[in-house]
Amino acid sequence: MIILNSLFPIVALLGIGNILKSRGMTDAAFLDTSDRLIYYFFFPVMLFWEIGKASLDKGIDWDFCLASF
Repeated sequence: MIILNSLFPIVALLGIGNILKSRGMTDAAFLDTSDRLIYYFFFPVMLFWEIGKASLDKGIDWDFCLASF
């Protein structure tokens, strides 16, 4: 069940993207723009959001801090 929960969102997004492209609702310019937006904006936001939720109760892991910089 864990594997299904992990893979379903990816497969669903690929399927929706394929359907939208086949029906002409997206074009290459839209896909290029959305790819750049996701890569340069949303992925770094998500990465630092998750780093910001880290618990500091056990002390600071300096190796982790160095890797994030």
